[in-house]
Amino acid sequence: MAGTWSSPATIPGGATELITFVNHQCVAVFGEGAGTPDYFLADGSTLPSGLSLGTGGLLSGTVLDMDLFIPEYKKPDGFKFDEQNYASYGSAKDGTRIFNFSINAVSEDGLVPDSGGTATQVHSITVTNNWSSDRDELIREIDNDFFIDGVKVTNEEYLTTMKSRGYFPAT
Repeated sequence: MAGTWSSPATIPGGATELITFVNHQCVAVFGEGAGTPDYFLADGSTLPSGLSLGTGGLLSGTVLDMDLFIPEYKKPDGFKFDEQNYASYGSAKDGTRIFNFSINAVSEDGLVPDSGGTATQVHSITVTNNWSSDRDELIREIDNDFFIDGVKVTNEEYLTTMKSRGYFPAT
């Protein structure tokens, strides 16, 4: 007996890079006496890096910067962002990306004949670029002089100090 899915195939609200993803419950329903299903990623399916499928079909985690795990988002060797080419590559350029993956729900109960089965659903989640990570990369790479309280500092020192003072939030 196959089950049916009662949760949506499209994950509501999506996720944003580097922000904790609010748990989403994937739910499949089987016949009476089938017990609680187990959930697995289908062979060949991959979640966005940083998300995981946990017990009971719970999707959670923090999606990494897509520039780190999507091959076509990789900048060419030696390329550095500046004022002219900012957001010309990767997730900053595209803004969002839809990820599709299949989840199998498997329910078996040896006490009730034919009560178990498998239900497969293709899910999708839209991941949105987090401009904060792109801003940080620009500050790290830009060829400008930075000063903190009148003292010249490195790009990384500037970024770290400004964040410690409450500037440049992560969202």
